[in-house]
Amino acid sequence: MLMNRIDRLFATLLLLQQNKRVRAVDLAERFDISDRTVYRDMNALIEMGVPVVSLPGEGYELLASFHLPPVMLTQDEATALFIAARMMMHVGEGRIALFAETALKKITAALSPDLQAEVAKMARLIEFYPAQNRLNLDTPHLLTLLEAIEAQTAVKITYRGYQESGITERVVEPHFLMVGDGAWYLNGYCHLRHDMRTFRLNRITSLEVTQDKFQRRIMIPQRPQTITVKVRFEETLIPHVHEKQHYAFSHEETPDVLVYHVHTLDEIQNWILGFGASAEVLEPNDLRQWVRGEAERLITLITD
Repeated sequence: MLMNRIDRLFATLLLLQQNKRVRAVDLAERFDISDRTVYRDMNALIEMGVPVVSLPGEGYELLASFHLPPVMLTQDEATALFIAARMMMHVGEGRIALFAETALKKITAALSPDLQAEVAKMARLIEFYPAQNRLNLDTPHLLTLLEAIEAQTAVKITYRGYQESGITERVVEPHFLMVGDGAWYLNGYCHLRHDMRTFRLNRITSLEVTQDKFQRRIMIPQRPQTITVKVRFEETLIPHVHEKQHYAFSHEETPDVLVYHVHTLDEIQNWILGFGASAEVLEPNDLRQWVRGEAERLITLITD
């Protein structure tokens, strides 16, 4: 379905403000319109007082001094932002989570009294349980890595791997950051391993931004190696397990044996331990031995 003209003009204006330069052919393809319609739209924006500059053979751009006035939000848009900000306050911790609270107050203040009342009424219908693993938005090195990724500058890190006593020093070309199970991860090209690697930020013991620039490498994607974990749960516990299912869950082998695929055992070991004797690890053997060791340590603590 084609977008109506008013919505299309507004979307075009947003694109011009978000991008330094936009070509007519790209606008025509994006909105499924003809080049002639693009030219008419641009003339309409100019007649409305928007300072659009036409660069022959290159495209259109806005004068740097132009800024859109504050956007009026619909009830659905305001409700979505209100809920998103509250969610951030509940699942995250640190300064950025606090900024979400101040942003929420500003959003609320910008709404009309009637819309404020409607949004507040909708928001009261949703509550958030405290997150078990709150995402730390003040994680060390987070902002530094974001700047290095943006500048495409390599970083030198010292890294403590999973269950490794030693610390390795590596040069990494940072590509992007990821979030998973309450933790931050860095994905990048590791000069030590000559391949793409993922690093958990809380295992980076030191980080230094180098002067070395890099171009993103085109890597042939490889299927990541995973570890298959099989766990037998007491049958009466199965519904409860599925309610709080681990993100690595794959399928049921039998009604009481569940299969998971993880990259490292520490992704799942504490989750399994939380079920106590109601969960039996069938494989791999390394995880079985780890659970046994934890149980022996608990017995020692109780009997000493």
